[in-house]
Amino acid sequence: DDAASAVAPQSRPAGPTGPVARLSFFGGVKAHGRSFVFLIDRSHSMGGEGLNGISAAEQELNAALASLEPVHKFQIIAYSEKTLYFSAQGLAQATDQNRQLAARYLHGLIAHGGTEHEVALLAALRLAPDAIFLFTDGGEPPMSQVQLQKVTLRNGGRASINVVHFGSGVLQDGDHFLRQL
Repeated sequence: DDAASAVAPQSRPAGPTGPVARLSFFGGVKAHGRSFVFLIDRSHSMGGEGLNGISAAEQELNAALASLEPVHKFQIIAYSEKTLYFSAQGLAQATDQNRQLAARYLHGLIAHGGTEHEVALLAALRLAPDAIFLFTDGGEPPMSQVQLQKVTLRNGGRASINVVHFGSGVLQDGDHFLRQL
């Protein structure tokens, strides 16, 4: 009956299906999932005149993307004051063609401007990935408690948020916003 099927819940997966990928950067903790968003802080301090974090992130991301299978999905978002998406189509399949396009995109990133972490994290959460990787030096301005709460509420525990911190030494401050993320 058509009326009954119109109200019956559909049982189809919300995201990609297939084997789970395990990604780790610079020997850090592995994140598991089928869909990933990679956020790259491209503020001035992440460039060649600063920490050269963009170049290091490029190398690590290319290696990680090579390990994904076509059933996995990803998006790369570079950000400073604004976000710049790798693919305008949301999450892209991890095909050979998309990996090649991603490599060109990463190689063309130029560091400039300031940093808007909240804007980038909210953009990533709109894509509903299993895991988010944030590549940043965590420089000024830090995220406020209000911004952190907004990101936490929007996420609702659905995506793991993993921070790859570029800087000198260990992040000592236990209250630093990167630790709270």
